[in-house]
Amino acid sequence: MSNSRKSMLFFSLFLTIWGTMFYGQHVIAIAQSSESTQAVTISQSSPLAQLSSKCSYDNRKTVETVKNQKGKVTLIGDTYVIVSEGNDGTRYATCNLPDAFKAEGKAIVFSGEVKEIYPTERWAATPFKITAIASSTSTPTPTTSIQSLPNGNYTFCSKPPSGTGDQQGVDLGHCYVFSKKGNRLVGNLYDTKTFGEVTACVSGAVNKKTVSGQAIELVGDIGRQNPPPNSSGTKLVNWDNQGYLKVARATVMGRVNSSGSNNVRRIRYRSALLNLNGFYRHNQLKKAPTSCLNR
Repeated sequence: MSNSRKSMLFFSLFLTIWGTMFYGQHVIAIAQSSESTQAVTISQSSPLAQLSSKCSYDNRKTVETVKNQKGKVTLIGDTYVIVSEGNDGTRYATCNLPDAFKAEGKAIVFSGEVKEIYPTERWAATPFKITAIASSTSTPTPTTSIQSLPNGNYTFCSKPPSGTGDQQGVDLGHCYVFSKKGNRLVGNLYDTKTFGEVTACVSGAVNKKTVSGQAIELVGDIGRQNPPPNSSGTKLVNWDNQGYLKVARATVMGRVNSSGSNNVRRIRYRSALLNLNGFYRHNQLKKAPTSCLNR
């Protein structure tokens, strides 16, 4: 190829890339490879998403391409995957999902390459290389069932994720950080506005999105000073203002020496009912407890 033709091709490529970056305020995802450049345009306020050019699936054959597909990001175990929109959404195990998009329930529009699965392999999700990804404006929806989740550690909050990935210090309403084994849950329920100063450890059996069992909390410290009124009776009363947790049959398990105070008491509610209806799944905010008796 002559030097003049090489110069023309280089100049043409330069103009293409410069033009795309110049109008970057209208482009929210750009992925460049040796063969093509793709862009998804959604809104003027969304930032550019930087994609890694390397992928652990590069040696696999591309069997299908996906373009401008709506979906959401979700956690399966400790791995983020993309689930395409629809009742029978396809799960994609990506090799280059940007960190900014690793947020439970984050709505996206994406394009990419579906990679082959070898005959001897079994995958929980289809291997996928993203070529373009953008935030979408879809509203997160609450989880339909907690009972059907696999064993593991989870965080559910009464307010939806903001989509930023980092939820620390954000008002998420009440959050339940729990571990699940079978139909048994153990976790801490707290109001994010109090930064965990008022917390109840709730354990019990889950049925769809309701946990029935017992709860333990510390009162008389920097948080709540006394148990909820009438909670020593057999009738369930609200533990929090919204009534997510209802408790009854409160007894004092003992006193705890905290910060030099002898007024801190460990309260057990022998009847507790936690309603997680309308809660949204979040990134793991804190470590889930393994037992409420450790409080």
